[in-house]
Amino acid sequence: MAVRSSATAFSNTGSVTLTATPAGVAVDDRLLGFFVQDSTGHVSAKPTGWTDESLQEQSGPDGQTFDLYSKKAVGGDSFATGVVVDANSCRFTTAAWSGRHTVTAITLNTAQKNTSTASAMTLSTANATSGTFGVTSAAGDDVVVFAQVDKITISDVWGFDNNLSGFTEDHDDDNDWLTASLYYKNNAAGGGDGSLSLSATRSTGASNAGWGAFVVAIKPLAAVGGPGASFIRLNNGITKFGGITA
Repeated sequence: MAVRSSATAFSNTGSVTLTATPAGVAVDDRLLGFFVQDSTGHVSAKPTGWTDESLQEQSGPDGQTFDLYSKKAVGGDSFATGVVVDANSCRFTTAAWSGRHTVTAITLNTAQKNTSTASAMTLSTANATSGTFGVTSAAGDDVVVFAQVDKITISDVWGFDNNLSGFTEDHDDDNDWLTASLYYKNNAAGGGDGSLSLSATRSTGASNAGWGAFVVAIKPLAAVGGPGASFIRLNNGITKFGGITA
């Protein structure tokens, strides 16, 4: 199926709770949440009932925390983060997908560049300090990219260039110390998306920056044995079904 809707919220003051509720969420939708906070050393801000998929600390060039959460929609779901202490620029972006597998069923890779990089910088595996910017999708997968810029100077303005081939840009938000984006591809042909490339450009200011990203493939409902089958593919090639390792 496809992306149903998305939402985003930002704050740069005090201890806050960010609420980002996508419109029209239905029971059994697949939910993903992307949280970014300036500087490192923060704890998970995942909403109640969600799962921590990946918590990343980016040491430089300025320092950033970026996390990925997931959930099956059950009705009355919370889209409010836990309390974010010392909210020195933070953003929470959520999205809902219909027709996806209803238990945890994602393939996830993460990549980051934690050294100073000039504009325009390219997000790719070759340019990453660590990780893989891409995921090998299967036929029918929906593929999602959450990416963020780690700015050195608060007054600089960065934006992503919407040149991720085959993807739709859903969010590209710049505030204070961070820039965060969401891209998606519905119903991938399969076998591709393992080596992606996306650029980000500074339109105001003169400082360099770094970047970090999650790339996610979400399985279609029918691909993994129906709504009751718990399935997750890990980066090390191990497959787990309902807690059993195959």
